Amino acid sequence: DCTKCAACCQDNEVLLQEDDLERFVEGGRKDLTKAPFVKRHKDGRVLLTLLADKKCRHLGKDHRCGLYEIRPHPCREFPMGTECCLFARWDVLKLHDGLPPEEEAKPVAKRRASRPEA
Repeated sequence: DCTKCAACCQDNEVLLQEDDLERFVEGGRKDLTKAPFVKRHKDGRVLLTLLADKKCRHLGKDHRCGLYEIRPHPCREFPMGTECCLFARWDVLKLHDGLPPEEEAKPVAKRRASRPEA
């Protein structure tokens, strides 16, 4: 399902740690430790940069990660299928798992009453 969705790879903030930068270098991608791939803040934070459309610049058209083998820790640890994941799916792609929000808000009796008779 992730390769059809990729909502977690859009409009996000991926904070890189030193081991992420080392993994890029060891993986033969030292270029990923510099602009335009990362932004270094004055406070020391290093963030993966996004494209103008707020998608990760490493996300392919097939929704696969171009850095999968050396992807940063936050990407490795994103809790697939959790509330964070489901929220990203809804917030970014307007995909809803289960009842649509307007149906969820109705009391159960009203939902049953609004179903067509079989």
